[in-house]
Amino acid sequence: MANVLFAANHLFTTKAANFNSRRLFIITDNDNPETDKSARASAQTRARDLYDLGVRIEPFFISSPTHQFDKTLFYTDIMYDTGEDTTENLPDAEEVAKATDAESRYEQMLSAITAKQAPRRALFTLKMEIGKGFVIGIKGYLLHKRVAPSRSHYIHEQGEKLQIVKGTTTRMDEETAQEVTPDQIRKAYKFGGETVSFSDEEFKKIRNFGDPVLRILGFKPQTELQFWHNMRSSTFIYPSEEDYTGSTRTFAALRNKLLKDKLMGIAWFIARRNAAPVMAAILPSEEPQGMFIIPLPFVDDIRQNPEVPHVVAPNYLIDRMQDIIRQLHMPKGYIPEKYPNPALQKHYKVLEAIALEEELPEEFEDKTEPKYKNIEKHAGQYIQEWGDALSQAMAEFRLTKPAQVEIHGTKRGREPAGAAAAKKVKKDVDSGPGDADKEMRAAYDKNTLNKLTVAVLKDWLNSKGMSVSGKKADLVERIEEHFENK
Repeated sequence: MANVLFAANHLFTTKAANFNSRRLFIITDNDNPETDKSARASAQTRARDLYDLGVRIEPFFISSPTHQFDKTLFYTDIMYDTGEDTTENLPDAEEVAKATDAESRYEQMLSAITAKQAPRRALFTLKMEIGKGFVIGIKGYLLHKRVAPSRSHYIHEQGEKLQIVKGTTTRMDEETAQEVTPDQIRKAYKFGGETVSFSDEEFKKIRNFGDPVLRILGFKPQTELQFWHNMRSSTFIYPSEEDYTGSTRTFAALRNKLLKDKLMGIAWFIARRNAAPVMAAILPSEEPQGMFIIPLPFVDDIRQNPEVPHVVAPNYLIDRMQDIIRQLHMPKGYIPEKYPNPALQKHYKVLEAIALEEELPEEFEDKTEPKYKNIEKHAGQYIQEWGDALSQAMAEFRLTKPAQVEIHGTKRGREPAGAAAAKKVKKDVDSGPGDADKEMRAAYDKNTLNKLTVAVLKDWLNSKGMSVSGKKADLVERIEEHFENK
């Protein structure tokens, strides 16, 4: 039992360090698992460690027709009251233990476990304006979030015991080397070659776009939501009755109407105070029942795609690829529960080995690795035939259109010798220095220098004998200063 509690402590420490509620369910029909005194003492110590960590032990004791479970033999010594409120009017561990048949015990146990599950923490709580003066309450949740390894800390080893080092930051004046206090610091932006500074109060006013709200502006067909409209992860919303009674009924009616007519809402969304507002699509969901907020891009967020020559594959290559896809089709699709993050698992395995002073494991299980033997078995022949057909098609294509061949995945593709130099000479002949100056001046007047590529900016600066070092912002700043001083 001590080893079980130690393993649970390790899991809670490494994988649930920031959870709001941590509980350990012990389901057993053995009322005296440890008879040795030293083993009992070790189990009590491990249980105390869990209690100090804030973990609540939830026992489910199972009796049988021939044996009544006696928790006083062992378990009363390892269970501590953490002061949390318990759920009333629900089957608890003792009620589960009283059940005589296996089916009743199982059903009551499931009901009790479900009732004692900690609710998902809300990301935000705000009002949803459906119309002028028509407001309901909602809560937002992140259904999926990438899990990263726990943050590392610097440790001070010179004292009597290990201590976590707390870092401090001191700002110094570059010229006088004197310490700068927070009241001497102002935030500033560079605008038109000049530095515009703001006080903290002015900066707060600039960033304030109003109270947090999800304000519906109108509705659009769901077909108008494109794949590339997704700016970042979506947020799941659900009604809340805390501030506005009747929110659940109104929310459900809106969701059902949007689902029925295949519509989505377009809204002005401010998640929290001082957060930047975004335009968002409100997309109804059949399962889970609720709606999703999908941030939409503004015109400033849309970048111009580079012009890349488009090569269409022959039909016989496409047909043969369909055979490969059919053979490698996953009937049940991607099931996240089957694929632990290999990077996280490796991190925890190494951490566990170091903590327990064990040898570092040489191999790590990675369930994301392709099953090459199965691939070879089901589609190996098709893949080989397709590869041969591709080589033949590329050879024919190079003979007919050698200048248009571009190998995707590389920056330049394959060019004949001297092609780059020829392109540069042709560019210099086509557009003289005067044309380049006019184009750069036009970009400066329209405030679109940031949209030019780094290569174009550096070429123009080189032609003027100016420095081309630094990032893109530095290049733009030099060009702005050049035109401002003319």
